[in-house]
Amino acid sequence: MSNGVAVFDLDGTLTRQDTFKIFLKRRLKSRPWRAITCAPLPVAYMMARKGMRDHVWLKQQTLKYVVGGAKRAELAAFCAEFAQQMLREQVTDQARAKLAEHKSRGDTVVLCSASFDFYVHAIGDALEFDHVICTKAAWKNNRLSGDIDGLNCFADEKIRLLDLLLGDTGKGERFAYSDHHSDLPLLQWADCGVAVNPTKYMAEHAAEHNFEIVDWQSAA
Repeated sequence: MSNGVAVFDLDGTLTRQDTFKIFLKRRLKSRPWRAITCAPLPVAYMMARKGMRDHVWLKQQTLKYVVGGAKRAELAAFCAEFAQQMLREQVTDQARAKLAEHKSRGDTVVLCSASFDFYVHAIGDALEFDHVICTKAAWKNNRLSGDIDGLNCFADEKIRLLDLLLGDTGKGERFAYSDHHSDLPLLQWADCGVAVNPTKYMAEHAAEHNFEIVDWQSAA
């Protein structure tokens, strides 16, 4: 049996679309009165587009205005149902097949996402990943604060967290799957990097870095 490691990005790789955008829309739909608290968001997005604030700041602002103040137990129940919806609607058959292949080989399978832990862990558990690495949301007095706890799980931070997690167990053959060019470091970290449904920038660099390109979005 293999002692390798297979690392999967979530949004656009395992799933057809960005799960955080879907989460925000469904959260607002279930709580339409929160639209009032979201009034500052257009200004925040404009500031980010003009380079006045960075992506991490915008991510925290969005979380604060849409979900901030949510109680832990209530959000957990909402996310449990959301995770099941994502499995039904978003996780592709091709992604499931590749995940099953690595499990059958005896590889350690890791879900590694920049999205937030309050629902990524629920998706990872439902898909029976061995480990989940993702961005942690901060809490205050058992309510979601809207801040990030630690660093955004993005680009080189994914590599740092993977190395901490795997230690000596990560010395077997390493596979990594991602659609987005921010994960170029992740695919380079792997022995076998696979560009899944790649962005234009990722596709341009696939040949240079000897990444395989695959399509997990087409109908099976």
